Amino acid sequence: MLKKIDLKKLGMFSGPFFLLCLAIGFGWASADETYPFVRLFDIIALTVSEKYVEPVDSEKMVKAGVDGLMEKLDPYSQYLVGPDYEYLMQETQGEYCGIGISLEKRNDTLCVISTYENSPAQNGDIRIGDRLLYIDSINIIGKTKSECLNLLRGTENSTVQVTVRRPVSGGEFKIELRRTEIMVDPVPYYGVDDNGIGYIRIARFTEGSAQQVELVLRELMQKKNSGLIIDLRGNPGGLLFESVEVAALFLKKDDKIVETRGRAAFGSHSYKANADGIYTTGPLSVVIDDQTASAAEILAGAIQDHDRGLVIGSASYGKGLVQQVIQFSTGSALKLTTAKYYTPSDRCIQKDSIAGDLVISPNSPEQIVFMTDSHRPVFSGGGIIPDIYVDRLKTPPILKQLMDQGYISDFIAKYNSRTPIADNFVIDDGILEDFYGYLKNQGFSFKSPQQTAFKKFVDDNDLSANAGRLKDHLEIISQILAERSNEEANSVKTQLRDLLFENFISQCLGQKKAIELVWLKNHPELIKAKEIIKNPQAYANILANY
Repeated sequence: MLKKIDLKKLGMFSGPFFLLCLAIGFGWASADETYPFVRLFDIIALTVSEKYVEPVDSEKMVKAGVDGLMEKLDPYSQYLVGPDYEYLMQETQGEYCGIGISLEKRNDTLCVISTYENSPAQNGDIRIGDRLLYIDSINIIGKTKSECLNLLRGTENSTVQVTVRRPVSGGEFKIELRRTEIMVDPVPYYGVDDNGIGYIRIARFTEGSAQQVELVLRELMQKKNSGLIIDLRGNPGGLLFESVEVAALFLKKDDKIVETRGRAAFGSHSYKANADGIYTTGPLSVVIDDQTASAAEILAGAIQDHDRGLVIGSASYGKGLVQQVIQFSTGSALKLTTAKYYTPSDRCIQKDSIAGDLVISPNSPEQIVFMTDSHRPVFSGGGIIPDIYVDRLKTPPILKQLMDQGYISDFIAKYNSRTPIADNFVIDDGILEDFYGYLKNQGFSFKSPQQTAFKKFVDDNDLSANAGRLKDHLEIISQILAERSNEEANSVKTQLRDLLFENFISQCLGQKKAIELVWLKNHPELIKAKEIIKNPQAYANILANY
């Protein structure tokens, strides 16, 4: 979760080694205690600059020192400069000019995991599973995600050439795309079902999220509805203030939403609802999962602690930390963990200790029971624990392999080019047989994690060269593992049908249709959220702790 601070507004000074001074001295020790160590940094840096055997780049030297310091603190504190700084600013603002693509690191390459609807990437036939090799003439193997995304971004209507490797075909493709403005929609879908239950999907908390949620909520309230579902699954968080403003829409005046506690007043503050919200009494279900984090956990925690609604799903991520973004005039910033946040019942949601090597006597989080307004027990130290636990749909290894390597995306693209699908599309046995035939033509052979690990063990130790009884035993083990892999492949037919259907809808008809036709009908967390809203007595009993 982020809070922005403009350093110039704080009236602080700057200098060649101020970042080092700030990082060491900010809140950890008094000025008198810190000054000798800061001075030592200064002396060492100047000595290196003047006397090292080769000339040293001063800017890189300072950054290396700051980066080393940040690594000793926690995983979230960072000194951001260049592409990393620009990436953070664009992510929190929620808009930029680019090609509309999401990437994930796989070994030393970046893999496409999704493309935005009607984006240059989607229209230019960038597919899920594609590996990025070059952006224009720049080899990006080994580069970070933020570095690559910044290379893909630029001025509107400018062009960028992307070279990708498609694992399915083994070929490399050069695709030229024209950048356009990309708006990251914090509320990608909302609506009311046939039973009058409203649904709002909040994907992240960027600038303007609260205003958009309020507009959507007012629109839904004008329709006859019997309750509301807020879907926070996969929401990584974002801006603290936006989350607080969204929570206030559902609470009463002066209800506490969250408190941040740091070592000084700089990081401590209590946030309350300034006025009665616009939806304070109707049935409410908040759906979370293990990727619901940070600012999204604030919303879920406030709703739960005030017994305003029920939280459904699986335990959330457990990131209860606040990062202050301290901006410098040099086009850089310090993203520093300055506080932890506490829900209205006084729970700290942080799951793991963040103590680095420099922290003195860190306090380990303990799981302690706290009480909601109606004296229901809730727990600290492990994210938000749902009131109703629903197991997530888990993807078997074979289906994950088909997704990661791009087979499903490639099959869908080829099928849809021949036979465009519509809302009434279904995965019948004929399509399944087509898919099996496609896999056979591609030479796909599923190997379970155990089979892959065993083969690596044999190869690494050069055991296949052995003759005699050892070789016989190895072949028997290999055969058993292969048979189990085949059994696993044959056991996932129903899950494969569901996976193909969801990906057909999202890839061909868009994410909104996927939510409408798949999520709201098939996802167990959302089905349970609807069930509890349609059962007022059960809903009331849980909130009253009966």
